[in-house]
Amino acid sequence: MLAPERLVMRRGLAGILLALICGLSWNACWTNPAWDENLTPDPESGDSSSMLMAALGLDRSTTSSTEPSSTSSPTPQATYSVGVTVGQMLGTGLVLQLNGSSNQTINTDGSYSFSGVPDGSAYTVSILTQPSAPAQNCSVYSNSGTISGGDVHNVTVSCVDPQNDIAGLGLWLKADAITGLSNNQSLTTWVDKSSNNYPAIEETAAPPVYKTDTLNGLPAVNFSGNHLTLGTNCLASAGSGITIIAVVNSYDTGTALKFLFDVGANNGSGYGIYMTSDNGTVRLPGAGNNVSFTISGGLGAWHIITARYEHNVESRAYVDGSSAGFVGGIGVVTSNCTPPWNAGGPGPFTIGGQAKTLNAGSRRLNGYLAELLWYGEALSTADREKVECMLKTKYNLTGVSNGTCP
Repeated sequence: MLAPERLVMRRGLAGILLALICGLSWNACWTNPAWDENLTPDPESGDSSSMLMAALGLDRSTTSSTEPSSTSSPTPQATYSVGVTVGQMLGTGLVLQLNGSSNQTINTDGSYSFSGVPDGSAYTVSILTQPSAPAQNCSVYSNSGTISGGDVHNVTVSCVDPQNDIAGLGLWLKADAITGLSNNQSLTTWVDKSSNNYPAIEETAAPPVYKTDTLNGLPAVNFSGNHLTLGTNCLASAGSGITIIAVVNSYDTGTALKFLFDVGANNGSGYGIYMTSDNGTVRLPGAGNNVSFTISGGLGAWHIITARYEHNVESRAYVDGSSAGFVGGIGVVTSNCTPPWNAGGPGPFTIGGQAKTLNAGSRRLNGYLAELLWYGEALSTADREKVECMLKTKYNLTGVSNGTCP
């Protein structure tokens, strides 16, 4: 170790300071190995900064450098787009809004997008302004979620109001209007969204099941050996006929009669549709009155099935907007839904099963139903196509094609 008398021999200010420090505290100099004359750099070399730092108990290697550190730039957060498909616009000036701030004005049908949405963030597309000239009431579907590593493509806007734009709506069951249920919970009452407010009530021991995120992010009802009825509420046509339009997916591979809907037949009254995964029949009582149709896509395929009855003219089936067969020379289609009902006679309007109780247990639908609309009119081609196009847009059904939405 350095003797105190040798400290004064160090050159310059560093030597004087070292002597002062050691004069005040001999132990600090004696016990600090940094003062060893064999350590480098030698104080005599003139590296006074090393000597001072050692005297103060500092390690020069751990002190921050005055040179700028080299750091990499942060990776920018990935962003994606939220795509929106708009259909059935007649007016102009529809304004869509993303997350309550970003606005986009739409003047015609087509595909649009909001860009720059950060990955992992929530999004909600809403309608800020409805179209005008003419005024329309558009609705947005599948409009909220979270960005998850990719663009969003399933937000849809339809500008057809099935109740106010088209006359005769008497029943409107849509799964996206069901509230208070979670996935796989039993559905005992399906609320009717038409002005009639005829709820469909469960009448079997095991009711159908509500399923979330089934088609284009929207829910559906799973019928598997169960059905709902309108009870004593009767749907009767006071117009030119009856039109029923449904969004359905049958997963039954059998050949038995599986009813999508039915009104009990007796003495020339009643009607319905039964179907499996690859075929179906629009039913009317009487020999030769049934219309058979085929369904492409097999199991897991969603379709828009339309049955149109025009009094004293014809009954016709449409699959995904295209005519699939008809029978002419029919009479007046009536709905005998006045109790009491018996095993082989008329029954109530039934969804997912046969109306009469005879053999009803083996004739219930195995499939999903997302939406069903009943009109007390034989809809014109234009009105029928409007409803089909609304459903095509809402559920993003690419296989649907007619004159209005090719």
